[in-house]
Amino acid sequence: MAWRALRLEPARVLLPAVVVFGLAAAEETLLVDFAEHESLWPVGVLVVIVQAVAALGLTFYAGLLDRLVGSVELGLAPPPLAGVFGTLPYLRLIVADLVVLIAVAVGTAALVVPGLLLFTLLVIVGPVIIREDRSVFDSLARSVRLIRPHFLLALFLLTLPLLIERELIDVLEVAIGHESVWQLFAAHFGVDMVFGVAIGLLEVALAERLVAASPRLTP
Repeated sequence: MAWRALRLEPARVLLPAVVVFGLAAAEETLLVDFAEHESLWPVGVLVVIVQAVAALGLTFYAGLLDRLVGSVELGLAPPPLAGVFGTLPYLRLIVADLVVLIAVAVGTAALVVPGLLLFTLLVIVGPVIIREDRSVFDSLARSVRLIRPHFLLALFLLTLPLLIERELIDVLEVAIGHESVWQLFAAHFGVDMVFGVAIGLLEVALAERLVAASPRLTP
């Protein structure tokens, strides 16, 4: 399903990814640069601004993808873009993204394993918000219920690629060094695009199957 969605609707998959992961790459690059030039307060201000904008992360992207190309699996025509962007629950997706980021960060700070467990259990929150029109915290609980019986599948399908992405970014940062901001940005952007698009599409595909196989309970 993930490959079919990309093949049939490449613009709907890739153009939003350029924006979402371009902002994420800019944030990561500026944070690296800021760590090397702590006294440059304008860079710090820019980092804060970019961080705020780059809150539209993987959870948001997966939810947006579900609205943009989720109908491909059903053999239906994709909805008009004006309707998608006009009715998208932006606030719920952004809040869900922030909640997932904070939960995973806290879990990782305690030990790495709790962070990975939390990310895996909450990985389809974005598509659940879109598919079932739930609130943020109902969607978090729904994601846990849907993923728990298929935890190993989600772990290897979605969490493992994310770990590989992070390791690859670390290797590229060491290889490039901190001399060229543009090379760092290109490395972050390229890796984020490849893995982000793949993980986002797989999230949508997995959520579609799990939601379809599970009876909808009262929100």
